[in-house]
Amino acid sequence: MENKNFTRKSTLSTSLYEHLGTLNDGVIAIIMTIMIMSIPSPAKDAEYGEFLVNIANYAASFFIVGNFWYTSQRVFRSFDKVGKGEFITDITFLFFLSLIPVNTKWIITSPSKLGLTTYGIVYLLTQMSLIVVFVLGNYTDFTLKQILSRTIFRSMTLIIPFALIITFAWKVSLALYIVLPIISLILPDRRRTKKSE
Repeated sequence: MENKNFTRKSTLSTSLYEHLGTLNDGVIAIIMTIMIMSIPSPAKDAEYGEFLVNIANYAASFFIVGNFWYTSQRVFRSFDKVGKGEFITDITFLFFLSLIPVNTKWIITSPSKLGLTTYGIVYLLTQMSLIVVFVLGNYTDFTLKQILSRTIFRSMTLIIPFALIITFAWKVSLALYIVLPIISLILPDRRRTKKSE
């Protein structure tokens, strides 16, 4: 009886893993589609400048969301089963990710300290959700000390630079928020490069 229950749980966990990956792909595809559909075509020549700003916002959001999709794929490849904790954390990740396009539009069209702070918080929560998914998915391979050290270290590497830039040079953060995720996506994967060597 216990073996049957264990087999059912294992099968459910594997099935949930597969469906969760499909859900991620679908939600992220919808986010990207809505972004382009929300751009109105210029009705007259005077609106062309605004149209270019919207295209710039779309391009930035597209690469940022695309970078998160790529990172999430790498996270999901690090384990092969999920439970309720991973599921809840993953849909939390998708929720925060869906807020990034509107916040990107805010900081591009009306840059301000408040807008950049809000964007930074949303970006941080999105990143942290993905880190938690990784930790939960690989929980059996980590000790509690490793989990805490990884989570705290990664949190600090995100929070400290963000806080300093927003406080002392918030205009600089506008460029960093847009450029760094794009660079991160374009640059070759260090782990893959090391393995090939």
